[in-house]
Amino acid sequence: MGEALSCRGVTVTFVTLSKYIAQIRKLYTDEQLEKQRINLVGLDGVERGNIFEKAEDLKLSFKPYFEELLRNQKAGKPGPTCVMADRFLFWTKLGFTLHKLYVCDEANPKQRDVAMELQIGWYLFFSNGSIEARLHQYSQKLYSEGSLRISEGTIVGMDNVSKAPGLEFLRAEDLPWSRWAYPEETKKVGEFMVGADGLVLNTFEELERSVVNSLRENLASGSHRDALVFTIGPLSSECNFSVKSEQSDGLSTSPKQAHISFLDQLEDDGQKCVNWLNQQPPSSVLYVCFGTVFSLEQRQIEALAVALEDSQERFVWVLRRDSTDAEDVLPPNYETRIGDRGLVLGGWVPQPQLLTHPSIWGFLSHCGWSSCLDSVKAGVPVLAWPQGADQHANARLLESVWKTAILITQKKGDAMFHQVAADVTGKELDMFVDHDELEAGIRLLMRGQEGRDARERAIDLRRKANAAVDGSDGSSVVSLQRLVDHIQTLRA
Repeated sequence: MGEALSCRGVTVTFVTLSKYIAQIRKLYTDEQLEKQRINLVGLDGVERGNIFEKAEDLKLSFKPYFEELLRNQKAGKPGPTCVMADRFLFWTKLGFTLHKLYVCDEANPKQRDVAMELQIGWYLFFSNGSIEARLHQYSQKLYSEGSLRISEGTIVGMDNVSKAPGLEFLRAEDLPWSRWAYPEETKKVGEFMVGADGLVLNTFEELERSVVNSLRENLASGSHRDALVFTIGPLSSECNFSVKSEQSDGLSTSPKQAHISFLDQLEDDGQKCVNWLNQQPPSSVLYVCFGTVFSLEQRQIEALAVALEDSQERFVWVLRRDSTDAEDVLPPNYETRIGDRGLVLGGWVPQPQLLTHPSIWGFLSHCGWSSCLDSVKAGVPVLAWPQGADQHANARLLESVWKTAILITQKKGDAMFHQVAADVTGKELDMFVDHDELEAGIRLLMRGQEGRDARERAIDLRRKANAAVDGSDGSSVVSLQRLVDHIQTLRA
């Protein structure tokens, strides 16, 4: 997104922890960053467990930088026109207290919103499309009406949330677990949306039209100004929407194609995967990956391994692990048994580019939003196995609305969310999916009529995604320019 904005004349300052800045600097020279009008600011600090704790930690790390911005503004020095904050960074709007600059005590607290204290514009960024944004927006409405409330650490009235206009395709069980597990934090996201200059969404109009329209129709309520919705996806690593890969195999190590998630493994695993795919027949390979956050428990890994082996289908499996070798988590002699029919990798690979390889037929995915968009851009059908967070809702969108996905199971989540579910509901939930069920799903996607139909619809959806980011009249191109124009008006 930063590159897309900078290519349209916006100077971008990206602020995050120093460890992430160091990763970005592996991709870009100082000269490239200067030419693209991108500044990088690294913050000292550490991160704790879940996403809400990480966001709170970043608040403390951000404080010295904000103090510097405020001093510069008071001194009449140039500063930012606006702030664009991730949806979890509540403190950029709510309750950010600078004790050194403000008189703050329990009797007379003075708290300021970051953007408002600097008197600059403020946008809220959803990296995962419009479904979650609409859920939070509608939840905020229900909270204000009293039909949704928090009682003893649990949200009461969640069934009402799934009835939000624009989200009719969802079922109550598709709602993210975090809305039960972290009720206070998720409530803040809805509060966070009120008063923004705009919502910036990593989606495109044609993909989520009913959701985006409902979001727009209800956004201005409660705002201090008319807020806008900007759909600027599907975002990719290219500097602008028209940049295409110059390599026929889809793999490039240039900054315009590289992704931080596979920096350390790009040369080895990425090229190894491309070389293997080049030897496979067209439209014959199942790509298997569950993202960078979720991990299958050991017995589930073993069941999936058996299913892939028994299916007799060709596959590439990117198996997330920390320090464990693949042979330690796979069945004995597994890689010997599958031979050249399968490839198991333990590092990170350039997923968006690999999915466009001619040998790929389908994608067994956890349905994280980035992976969903990767499948849409590549035009490949999905065998959906959501694990938690927003993934069940994403899978439902692809399965029920676009019919480009087949749900592999109705069971919810892996071991990571098993304990959360048990703590909240007081019930032990069976999350395990046996190898027979997995094998049946694989065969259905790769050889069944359902898989062929999903493939045809995926190719059609790819055309819509390409149209959204092509030329001067693509819906996302137009929306991105509207965002740039809107930012420019804030300088007046």
